[in-house]
Amino acid sequence: MSFSELTTYLQTFAQFIFISAGPYILMIALGVLVLMVAKGWAQMKTAVIAAVAAFCFFGIPALIHYAQQQAAMSI
Repeated sequence: MSFSELTTYLQTFAQFIFISAGPYILMIALGVLVLMVAKGWAQMKTAVIAAVAAFCFFGIPALIHYAQQQAAMSI
């Protein structure tokens, strides 16, 4: 496996995780956090910090990609 193949695979994987599957991962993370807070396994402050971090890593890239597609279609 060459270096260019490896970087292509990593780029494709990162694009899938952060753009294609980003909203689903965000929803799963929020659901798990709601269950953890309800069961008393996590404090509310920790859950809020984790929810904001999950939104920054998974929600914002998906929103930017969606806006980019909408702008490209309107041009």
